Amino acid sequence: MLKGKTRIELTDVHTGEVEVIEEENMVTNALQHIFNPMGYVKAADPMYTTEYVYYYTTLTGGLLLLNKSLEEKADNLSIPSDVEQTGCAVYDKQNTSGQTLRGNYNATESEVDLENRRVKYVYDFDTAEGNGTIACVALTHALGGYGNRGLDVAPTRGLYPFYKSIGSGLLRYTGSNSAISAYDRTLSYSSYGTGLKWIIKIDATKDSVYYFSMTSTTSIKLLRYRANIHTVSLFDKPGAARTLLEETEISFSQPVNTQYFSYNYDEETDRLYIVSASSYYVANNASYYVTEIDLANGNAVKQYTMTNKIGSNMRICDLRSNTFCYRGYIYFMNYGYSVKYYIYRQELGNSANIQKIETEVRKSDPVIARDGRLYFELASTYSGSYCCYVINTDDFTMKIPETYNMYDSNCRQHVPVIGYPLTYYLTSGSSDGTFAIRTDYLATINNLSSPVVKTTDKTMKVTYTLQEQ
Repeated sequence: MLKGKTRIELTDVHTGEVEVIEEENMVTNALQHIFNPMGYVKAADPMYTTEYVYYYTTLTGGLLLLNKSLEEKADNLSIPSDVEQTGCAVYDKQNTSGQTLRGNYNATESEVDLENRRVKYVYDFDTAEGNGTIACVALTHALGGYGNRGLDVAPTRGLYPFYKSIGSGLLRYTGSNSAISAYDRTLSYSSYGTGLKWIIKIDATKDSVYYFSMTSTTSIKLLRYRANIHTVSLFDKPGAARTLLEETEISFSQPVNTQYFSYNYDEETDRLYIVSASSYYVANNASYYVTEIDLANGNAVKQYTMTNKIGSNMRICDLRSNTFCYRGYIYFMNYGYSVKYYIYRQELGNSANIQKIETEVRKSDPVIARDGRLYFELASTYSGSYCCYVINTDDFTMKIPETYNMYDSNCRQHVPVIGYPLTYYLTSGSSDGTFAIRTDYLATINNLSSPVVKTTDKTMKVTYTLQEQ
């Protein structure tokens, strides 16, 4: 098992006085989930490649300094929505970007003792870096150690994605290779019809992949197919065709447009949202409709008649990914060729309650929401028009991460894999998808007995030691 401890040294640059804080940590189940086999999906070989080895440089190579204490539970794997990042750092990396969140790896004092199964990470923060309240120190994936939770001022971006592949893309759940006409949120309104299936989630505990299909303007069909993660029939062809296990008809009163709609699945509440309109955009003061289907509670349906109150056109059904409904709001962007572009949110059932945030790039889409954070992305290129924004849905504020995008230069749908925390299936239109893990997990939790405050008159050294026993 792993044992760890943190030592924080705050040095007053004027007096030379040093304040020392030392605490012991707990280790979460994050690493166990990463190494656990995943049926027929995750072979051992990806974990033995340079993408992961050495594990101490990747799986625990990121440092997080957080402003609040965290619940010390083994399955507490994610940063809660009300916790902010005070600082961060990455194994073997210096902060040359000029941003003030990330500190610097201290190669001189860091130690790796493979014979005795011990690693000591040492990170330095100058007077401008990592300032604020520190109540908890945690280790994460190296990519999680970048400022991907977001900064107030646009940072220098790099290839620091939120996800890392864990292997097999052979189980084809979308596109023509799925052999069941299954697609995802990245498709445009020009592909439509009652025969198409739209992926929403994978439940590995039931070895099932779920889709919905438009059967009429007032009904959809929920379809459960074998995922071939844990079970294979003698008559299956896992790399392509799926085996239908169950289908359920769901009806509602307010008609939806089978061509002009967007959708998203909320993994926190197990709800499917379908947003429809009479065209691929909604004019000012025109109506659109939101259909909420509570999959966790007997597929109960709730529908909202909404009015565009933003003062310009809404970008809503051009792609299936134009909108995202989450925690009582719908999120979207304006449409057209105006000089300024905004991210909006409108309260479901209350069209008058609307807010906006100005952005640099138009036509970015909300791709995933989790733990009170909603991520907008335009991943068509690594330069020029790329963007990635992090929206805090508690107070509707925006920050900008250090990364170019969430995974790669393709727009992808992030399909949760229930039963395997941190794991998602990243689809990409008609291309094969890939299974990947989120890299912003909590590998350890080290709460301080009392929070400390780093100010601009202090430097800081953080030493984090892990010992295998």
